Amino acid sequence: MTLSVTSADLHYIHSLTPCGVKDEPAQLGFFKSLLYSQKYQPKKPAWNENNTLEMPPSREDDESVSSRAAHDRAEAARPSDPTSSVLHYVQPSDGKLAPLIVQSFQDAVSLPPTRLWQRLGTTPPSPTTTLGKMSYWIGAPALEPGSAQLRLSDARALGQAGLRLVLSWPLSCIFFYGFEFMSPPFQSALQTPGAQLARPDVRYPPVRHLGASEAGAPGARPSQASPVQRRAYTDDIDLDTDMPATEPPDSGGDDAVHTILVEARDQGAASRPRHLCYIRDPALDEYETINVSQFLDQEGDDVDMEFVFVSYTREQFRVATDEEIDAYAGYPDEATREANRQLAHNDRATLVGWGLDAARRAGKRAFWIDFECVRDRDGVARTSSKSDDVYRICDVVRAAHSMIIAISPPASDKVAALLRTDRQASGAEPQATTKWLRHWGSRLWTLPELLLCPGEHRVQLYALGSGSGPVAALAKRNFAERAWDDAALVQELLHHYEGSAILSGMRLLETALACFARRGTHSFSPGDVAYALMGLLPTGQRPVVHPGDSGFEAFARLSLASDAGAFLSRMVCLLPPPPQHHYDVAPAWYENVKDTWGARVRDVHPNSRVVGIAADVRDTLLLDGVPGAAVRWDAFDDDTARQAELAAPSKTLISLLIASGGLGLGAAAVLCLAANVSEGGHDIFGGSVLPGVIMVGVLFGAPALLAPALYLFHQRGGGHTRRQKHAQAQLVGVEGRVAAGVVERHLWGRDNGLLTLIDADADAGSGSATCQRKMFEFTLVDTHMMMVTHIRAQKPPVAAFAVGAAAHQQRLLLCSYDARDDTFVRETVVRVDNAMVDQMRRVDRARLRLHAAAAWPPGEEVPVTAARDSVGRWQQELLFIFLTLMAMDMLLPLYWDSRAQYGYSEGHRTMAYCGAFLLAQAPAFLLITHQSLLRVVPQLVLLHAFLPGFLALLGDSNTGQVLRGLVSGAVHGTAYPVMAALVWLWWWRPHDPAQLTARVLAFAALSLALPLLSQRAVARLLPDRMLRPYALYFRDVVAIMLQVAVATFGRRWVGRPDEVPWLSARLRRQMAAGADGGGPGRKYDVVLPVLFAVSLLAHLATDLPRGFAATAPLLGLLCVYAVVIMACTVCVTRFPQSITLLLISIIALSSVGSVWPGREDAWLITMLANLRVLLLPFVWVLADALLAAWPRKLQALCLSLAGMAADSLLKTTTTLVSAWQMRVGAGAAAIALLVGLWVYERTNRRGHILLE
Repeated sequence: MTLSVTSADLHYIHSLTPCGVKDEPAQLGFFKSLLYSQKYQPKKPAWNENNTLEMPPSREDDESVSSRAAHDRAEAARPSDPTSSVLHYVQPSDGKLAPLIVQSFQDAVSLPPTRLWQRLGTTPPSPTTTLGKMSYWIGAPALEPGSAQLRLSDARALGQAGLRLVLSWPLSCIFFYGFEFMSPPFQSALQTPGAQLARPDVRYPPVRHLGASEAGAPGARPSQASPVQRRAYTDDIDLDTDMPATEPPDSGGDDAVHTILVEARDQGAASRPRHLCYIRDPALDEYETINVSQFLDQEGDDVDMEFVFVSYTREQFRVATDEEIDAYAGYPDEATREANRQLAHNDRATLVGWGLDAARRAGKRAFWIDFECVRDRDGVARTSSKSDDVYRICDVVRAAHSMIIAISPPASDKVAALLRTDRQASGAEPQATTKWLRHWGSRLWTLPELLLCPGEHRVQLYALGSGSGPVAALAKRNFAERAWDDAALVQELLHHYEGSAILSGMRLLETALACFARRGTHSFSPGDVAYALMGLLPTGQRPVVHPGDSGFEAFARLSLASDAGAFLSRMVCLLPPPPQHHYDVAPAWYENVKDTWGARVRDVHPNSRVVGIAADVRDTLLLDGVPGAAVRWDAFDDDTARQAELAAPSKTLISLLIASGGLGLGAAAVLCLAANVSEGGHDIFGGSVLPGVIMVGVLFGAPALLAPALYLFHQRGGGHTRRQKHAQAQLVGVEGRVAAGVVERHLWGRDNGLLTLIDADADAGSGSATCQRKMFEFTLVDTHMMMVTHIRAQKPPVAAFAVGAAAHQQRLLLCSYDARDDTFVRETVVRVDNAMVDQMRRVDRARLRLHAAAAWPPGEEVPVTAARDSVGRWQQELLFIFLTLMAMDMLLPLYWDSRAQYGYSEGHRTMAYCGAFLLAQAPAFLLITHQSLLRVVPQLVLLHAFLPGFLALLGDSNTGQVLRGLVSGAVHGTAYPVMAALVWLWWWRPHDPAQLTARVLAFAALSLALPLLSQRAVARLLPDRMLRPYALYFRDVVAIMLQVAVATFGRRWVGRPDEVPWLSARLRRQMAAGADGGGPGRKYDVVLPVLFAVSLLAHLATDLPRGFAATAPLLGLLCVYAVVIMACTVCVTRFPQSITLLLISIIALSSVGSVWPGREDAWLITMLANLRVLLLPFVWVLADALLAAWPRKLQALCLSLAGMAADSLLKTTTTLVSAWQMRVGAGAAAIALLVGLWVYERTNRRGHILLE
């Protein structure tokens, strides 16, 4: 049953569904977590690709949910297209580009769908030490909730903790705590300050970028890719008659850089208009538009050229020419066109008449009005002019003698009145005059005209319908309250330009921008606001105008030219409040001067400098010297977490643990010597094992008791400050909202209240608004500041920049990365403590964009190709060699020869070994499926290394031999499936069974043949039997040292592919998806019991001939194995369906070699019998082909080993199974089961579903 929610309810449902991991109970049993760390959790609503929410199915649909989840993981495992839109980032370690892969504590199907980044399919492994996990379980009854303080006054709690300590002592002895603390970072605690050649760098990882130059870089987006449509100068052209711009000849085009032209030999042209309306005859009101420079050349410099400036808004007056009205295609009918034509004639005449009247009243012969005096380079006046004079209007106002303001009803009302045949829309009543004046004051370009006009003369106000004279004359300082709603801000500017209250440069720019941003305009260019601000500044502080600039770029150039980018350096520190409406529309660029926390630009103290604008990317700044820290998203660093786990590490504790490990290594060497010498007839302990027991008890038992107690006692003083001082600084991101207690338990095993939770949305007071935007929830963990921060962002931020401080707190700018143009994009801003900056590295030439880039035009998408990251061949081969060497000798006792004559004790030892090996498959399955193999493998390696020494303590009596069989069978039965599972995981490839076939066949053959080969080599090199035990002792000691070295210093080297840190995140994700499976399966599976029966019957049908190690030439046997492995690999590659046939052939040939009545030392018969070694890996290859999900494959692995152990157990307890009739029957039964399974598979493919 599936309930689909429509996309209209998408945001509301997302706000109601749980966004993160709930806080777990603090009292979590250690053994319960050891076996069931991946406990069942209730299913949550899942987001599908159609943006609908699917509710969890009922119990009978669980298999279908598992199928769908496995399918999703299989799809996620496919390699991504290098030219896709997946986010990339530059790795701090090597500076290479890599796809962004994000970890999460939630199942991927419960997260909102996205294609912008990839997700790890598994929960990140916990870096907590084994000692930490065990200590917290022991001390749980006596620990304060949410604290590391012990309740020492609670006797009952202390008693429960003591009882747990005693009960866990045997397990603690096996964990070998000391060897875990020999590896980094704990061994540095024993170094004295003088012994350290260099102090470790504990700063945050550096922020890296591709380093695109300002002039352009490969893969960067050119500014022409999405050109800004520049409109001609129409300032406030009316809404309903938006006329198109006509390109004047020789205008230079939209992308021409505009500079103010100063004519030769005319130094005054930069401070006066180039054209004026000059009154030839004041009595006749005749005027002509003159070129001022030419006029002065003719008339001389003594001519009075003072003029009156006419200010009006084109929302109230129509001034378009007849040609422009004829060319405009937006009129609904010809009547409207004619009405606009008539209105334009009337309005132009009215404005000119007022200009003549104002000049006459002022005693001047000239006036300036834009539609007459702003001319293109061809000398023609157009209302849609692109003349450079557009950018000099403020200079014209400064040079004016006085100014008049012309107001009227809106032009649209006048057009409507003409269409109704009314003469005028309304009269010039006082109320109407005030309304028209406020309308005039609401426009962008009118404010700088009033601010810059001369203050010694009153401003004359002309209104339509009041005759030819002014209706009022007001002082400039008195206009604020009458004409503007933001009178207080305007008054500050008026006082500044009147000289009564001078503002600083920063305050002037901030106040002017706040005023201008409130005003409306029809864009002459996207940078109208910036160009209006530019007119307020002196000429030397004005930038070169680039008509193709966006509004933000124009303002950035203005700031760089006026204050060297100081305003921008402060502005990037602010976080604009989220929009209350229109969430899909990007806010205007000038909204960046607002701040969620109420800070102003002048309140910010920047840490970096904005030094330029990127020439090849839109709206992008260049920052120098900005403190930054990279955010890691794919995993937690083990060393970082462990440094914080034992802050200011106790030298007493670590010295005890490391000393116990070193002494334990020596004890194991002595016990191996005892075991090997005892086999030669000597008794090193003088007939008593008591000294060995005491030695082991002291070296391993005492630390197992003392270490947890010392660990808990040390945690009482490891507070926030001490951890902050010694921990490696690192920012780690997790997708979803994760509680601080969950993060702390993941890192250090328990919630001790050390991490401080910060909700960025609650801190900014914008949670309700941002929740409705299309954003994702993330959690940032700071191991230096010990903080957990919840944020909302559109993309995961990969860099954090401390751009400045305000109100005694640093502003941390969290940025995602756009690899297409090498730009960091602001996602959000959070406030942090000032101490964080001390651990950051400074970044130069960082490209910053304050908003997400627009979509790339079709066909212009720049491909982003990540650096090739593949596993080094030598690394994989070393891993395979290690796994093979670890598996040596483990299966050898299972190859029981029932025809040989064994002693009583040796037979019982083998029977005990087989029984323990069989029973160990269940805990092995639980360890592999429920525990991190990165943590399990080192413990198994150490246990295997010290096993010979422990076995020497058990003596050679009958009871001792049985105990030896039980202990070694349990250890080997647990370790061998782990090694085989790792081979399976590392060399599994989708749709390519050949590689897995070759590896598992080689693994099984070498793990059996190599120990026999080494024994034969020792026998040949040392004919003297007295020296052989010492040679074997030396071999065992070397093996112990190598295993201890791997388990200690290579602790993070061996594990599942999704756990090891030396594998790239992309490969970890792909190989982890392979572990989840992606092939077909069935709801009611019969494959597992059939495979168990096949393994049991096939091994019953075969046997090793007597004298296996003595008569078979081992080198020749290895050559035969190599030939068989290559032949089988080729067959599986070319014919994937041949796996069943190959297994049947191996069973038949090995069975024939086992029951052949000829001579037992015949070479061919020996070779055929020894093909038995390949039975087990072929069962695994068949299981991989038939089963889809990794848990099912692991069950097949353990069941096949259990079948082999059951065969050996039967052969040790009864001789009936050794008869050739029984062997032939068992072989036939195994072959019949395989044939039936093949037929069943072929006839039931339609019922296949994915298993989980």
